[in-house]
Amino acid sequence: MLKRFLVASVSWLAVKKSLIVSIVLLSAMQSNVRSEIIFSDDFSTAGPLIGSSPDIGGIWTQTGTGVVTNPLTVNASNQLVVGNTGTDAFAALSRSVPKTDGDSLVANFSLNVATVLGAGDYFFHFMDPAVNTTTTFTNRIFARPGTGAGLFQVGVLGLSTGTATFGADLNIGQTYSIRSQWNFVPGALNDTFSIGVDSTPYLTNVIWGGTGAEPTNISAVNFRQGAVATGPTVTIDNLTVDSISAVPEPTSVALMSMVGVAGLAARYRRKTGSSSVAV
Repeated sequence: MLKRFLVASVSWLAVKKSLIVSIVLLSAMQSNVRSEIIFSDDFSTAGPLIGSSPDIGGIWTQTGTGVVTNPLTVNASNQLVVGNTGTDAFAALSRSVPKTDGDSLVANFSLNVATVLGAGDYFFHFMDPAVNTTTTFTNRIFARPGTGAGLFQVGVLGLSTGTATFGADLNIGQTYSIRSQWNFVPGALNDTFSIGVDSTPYLTNVIWGGTGAEPTNISAVNFRQGAVATGPTVTIDNLTVDSISAVPEPTSVALMSMVGVAGLAARYRRKTGSSSVAV
């Protein structure tokens, strides 16, 4: 009788231990957000950008072919200067990012705009060099003149052949912290973008906007020097790119945990003949 009691007690302790582990795992999974830095460059070395190495990611490389003109340069203050004409450059992310529904790709950087011209142009984008290094530019970030002197606006567009969406006026010559988030949404041509400025929402839920197909993978970050009549002149610092993966829905995780615990309790009752279990 004593032996049976000890065995039952040990068995129930095992069930309770499994229950506790399940609860701990449930709490961890509910609060876990998988974010991975897949590119980083603080532009700590002055000189030409092309040929330099970021902190995380591949070597900066010329976009396309041809003679390098007005190359992208890191100034003495360790800031990247992007002009309104010249050769562009890209660098590979530490890994290619598949466009998985529910995930996001986030770029953070400091931005100071010196000049904006005409209708404005884009200076930053992502791409997949394995597919195309000259035209398939995604998540394009623009700068254009604002509504008055000394002002500019930031805009975003998914791909080409669309119209960029712009936000409110910002001050030329002032440094801003920019956060661009690309959200991968199920279906065609309906991914969304949001931009934050100094931790404040600036543009939200901007739809893809282009007529070209969304890419399968994103594997590089690119700086573009636009046209003479429309390209902005900006300085960039502290660029990071994060891949953010979706987490399981709390209700789904809870259901799985409850099913597992119910199974353990049922198994215990079959072994002991007990009709009820107190936790």
